[in-house]
Amino acid sequence: MNNEVRIVLFDDKHIAAVAAEIRRALSEADTAAANWDVREAELDESELVDYYIDRAFTQALVLLELCNAPKTYARVKQLYAEAKNDLGKTAFSVNTAEIYLVWASALRNYIDVLVAQTASPYSTETPVRRVQRLLQRVVTVAAQLRAPYQNRKGFEIRDEHDLQHLLNAILRTEFDDVRREEWGPSHAGSSARVDFLVADHGVILEAKMTRAGLADKRLGEQLTLDLAHYQKRSECDALVFFVYDPARQLKNPAGLRKDLVAAAKNLRLFVEITP
Repeated sequence: MNNEVRIVLFDDKHIAAVAAEIRRALSEADTAAANWDVREAELDESELVDYYIDRAFTQALVLLELCNAPKTYARVKQLYAEAKNDLGKTAFSVNTAEIYLVWASALRNYIDVLVAQTASPYSTETPVRRVQRLLQRVVTVAAQLRAPYQNRKGFEIRDEHDLQHLLNAILRTEFDDVRREEWGPSHAGSSARVDFLVADHGVILEAKMTRAGLADKRLGEQLTLDLAHYQKRSECDALVFFVYDPARQLKNPAGLRKDLVAAAKNLRLFVEITP
């Protein structure tokens, strides 16, 4: 099972969701059999155990088929055939000094291994960390796109519009609901446009590109004003300022980051400056 090569048709989120349903059914079976070590099983308890274990096996086989794991599918199917003779079979565990449901324990082991093998290495990252990871790849991606390919011109980031176009594509590789040009509430007679809102997670990304005349002082003033706008957005769980500085116009990027974070007050602010 551990060395099986397969093509996963579900992503790790779907697998985890179905696996959670299977574990829940197995837990319900365990609960129904909780007192079988001190007394005989009652009819309704036995029926519940049979129902939940049968349901768990059925769900597991569907999941394994969708995950295109034929070897594991065959093993679990054989296990299911054996389990049908006595779904409520119990055994005594020396380690825990109590009885357990044999088939529930066996199936749970298969599900645990499946989830561990198919989980994305980034599945435990917070949404903000996922955004930061993507931003840290912008320089590499931009370099690849800039290079000509088979006599075709490459893509050059010449201004903020090009930068936003690139970020829009990159963000959509990780998030399903990315919205552009959301307008924030009025502040001091003006309103702020949000470059990107990752709607499902409440993360706002504001992107700036330095140029002649837009460096430390002027950029700091713009971002400070933008920060005041975002303080009023109730759906903003976190704000990420991304500053793309390809010509290294910034003289003190560390100072800019420090001043912005200090001004954020109650808003979670993250500042990414690259390269």
